Formats: sequence, structure tokens, C-alpha cells
Amino acid sequence: MTQIPANAPADADPIDAVVTWVDGNDPAHRAKREAALTASGKSPTRRGLIPAGKDPTRFTDNGEIRWCLHSIRKFAPWIRHIHLVTDAQVPAFLTPEKQSELGVRIVDHTEIFRGYEWALPTFNSNTIEAMIWRCPGLSERFIYLNDDFVIIQPVSQGDFFCGQTVRLRGAWQSIRSSSPFHLWLNRFLNQLLRRFFNMNRTMHLYMQMNGARLAGYEKRYFRAPHVPHPLLQSTFRTHYAEHGHNLNQQLMNRFRRENDYFPVSLANHIEIQKANTILEPADDTAMISSDMRTRRPTKDLQRILNSGTHRFVTLQGLERFPKPEAVRIRNLMESIVAQ
Repeated sequence: MTQIPANAPADADPIDAVVTWVDGNDPAHRAKREAALTASGKSPTRRGLIPAGKDPTRFTDNGEIRWCLHSIRKFAPWIRHIHLVTDAQVPAFLTPEKQSELGVRIVDHTEIFRGYEWALPTFNSNTIEAMIWRCPGLSERFIYLNDDFVIIQPVSQGDFFCGQTVRLRGAWQSIRSSSPFHLWLNRFLNQLLRRFFNMNRTMHLYMQMNGARLAGYEKRYFRAPHVPHPLLQSTFRTHYAEHGHNLNQQLMNRFRRENDYFPVSLANHIEIQKANTILEPADDTAMISSDMRTRRPTKDLQRILNSGTHRFVTLQGLERFPKPEAVRIRNLMESIVAQ
């Protein structure tokens, strides 16, 4: 049994963290992914796949998961358990002893997809995120993080929840059209960016809009940046019990498709509709990404770390940076999460 770290206080209403992770460099996982992609290529439903959703860089493991887990324990010691959702994989550094030290529970896809085995294997983060609320033993209140999210300053429970009320970071924006013409235009733009700039657009904002639409929002949506997301397990359970077709629709997509929705966005807008949210700007988060074409990623990261105002940073596409820059970024992150 996983032990709760000594610095994690007991709480009658605990808060867990859920982190999703994959090592796309693993030969077994790569073979499984390529087989699923080949199978989808023979299907009439191939149309609508988002190229970036099957790009190998989406599955690349650069070791950020270590920084993510250590940052949770260093800057949010009140987190009870960390549920690491994987596909028959475990990070090499995460030995049983390390799992106990960090309070990590390994949760395989087969556990959260129990009863929905027909949807496996899946390589779609939206599909996986639609099921994370089914982690065994998960607390009612939990925080969801991608494996490239890193906490860089101390945070409290109140930064995410006020009782059962969720604190959301972001801003209201207009919902854009998802007509066939606009989707075609996005496909064309994606092709140009990939061909000439080697940039990958995942259409994540469209997924957020689709999530808002499912909750009844047609004109505007609360856009969430890359931050840790506070969520309530019962929100997912109740919605999918009443609208099972929404769950099945997403589970059918093994790779990202244009009709995907971002489950976190769905949950956020359900909470907004219930007036169960505190909305605030996302002034305390930042991103370092190879797709942003920054010329000084190390200096930008150092500025973020020194600002004192940022509490979260996302690191994406580390393998695409020049090697000297990647090494300096790694050294900076190691210094931040060091105990």
C-alpha cells in the first residue's frame, strides 16, 4: 500500500492530484500506437483526425514527469495521493521506494476504463481525461495536471478550492464557428505551419469550446490556460450518468479528432453554470514551448522563476530546443525542485 508522505497532513476532506503520463519512446507503446493508427487509416472515419494529435512529439518523454511529481511534493505537501495514470508503463526513476516517498499511486488505463475496454488502447489525451475521475480511491476534490506542468512556488489548498467551490484561472472569450468551412480552414493552416515552420497546432481551443457547448454555452467560453485544474469527481459522475452519450462520443476517438471536447472545459462550465466557481485571471502561469519560437528560452525561464509572481510553468517540446538550451533548462528545473 502506498504510504502518505510524512509532510502531507491528515485531512477529513482530502485533495488528491491526478497526473497523466506516457513514454512514447517505449518500443512496445510505439508499436501499439502505430498499429492503432494503421487501423484507423483503413477506416472511413479517418477524416477529421488532427495531425498534431498523432505526432510523435505528443508522446515524447523528456523527463518532465520527475519535475512535476517532485514539485507537487515540495510546493503542495498537503496533497494526499498523486494518481499517475499510465498505459502499462512506469517512469524509470519511480521505483516502489520512490512511489512510497512521493505518495504516488500508479493507475493503469485498464483500471479507469473498466467496463469500457472497447475504447482501449487510446492515444487521445481528451479521451483519457474523460476517465481520470474513475481512479480507484480518488478524493472528491482533486487537481489534474499534465506531466509537463511544474509548480515553482508554494501553493495552498485555497489556491484551488474554497470548500467545494473551484477556483478557475482564465478569461472569457467568444466561441468561434466550427462550421465545415472553418474546420477546413484550420486544417489548411495546420498544414502550412507544419510544412514551413514545423509547428503543431492541436486545436486545443476548439476542444475547450466544444466542452463549453456541451454545458450549454454557445456564445462564449471561459478559456483555461495550461495550469493545474481543480475538479470535483461528482461533477463528472453526475454528468456522465445523465449524458452517457457525451462520454461514449469521446471514448470512440483513439486519436484527437475535430469533434473532440476537453473534459476539463466541460466540468468547468458545469461548475460556472451552477455558480460554484471563483473566476480569476491566469496571471500566475507561464509557458516555455518550442512552438512559441522564442529565441531565448533559458533567459525567459529564468525571468519567470525570478519574477516571484508565477507559480506554475509548463515546459513543452524540450526535445526541439538546441541541445545547449535544453541542458540549461534542465539544470534550472533541477535546482527548483531539489529538496
